[in-house]
Amino acid sequence: MTQPRMTGDTNPQLDADALTLFTTSLARLDSKPLQAQRYDLSPAQESTLGMLALGAKLERALEKRIVTQDAELKGKGAGVLGEKVAAV
Repeated sequence: MTQPRMTGDTNPQLDADALTLFTTSLARLDSKPLQAQRYDLSPAQESTLGMLALGAKLERALEKRIVTQDAELKGKGAGVLGEKVAAV
């Protein structure tokens, strides 16, 4: 069997060969022994995992945002008002 090309050929035999190759490749991925080894999460576990993933994504985004800033974080009360009061 020759390798079918996915170029939109109008030859029905090439299209059929491509479809057959695709379905046999998908069938090889569906292995019953491997399916039996898969672990199914409970809805509570899925929710927890989703929240953890969202939290990690948010932390990475905030870290990128803060890293690109050139401002320095100072202690509590050392803002603009604290500097003005200290200067008076």
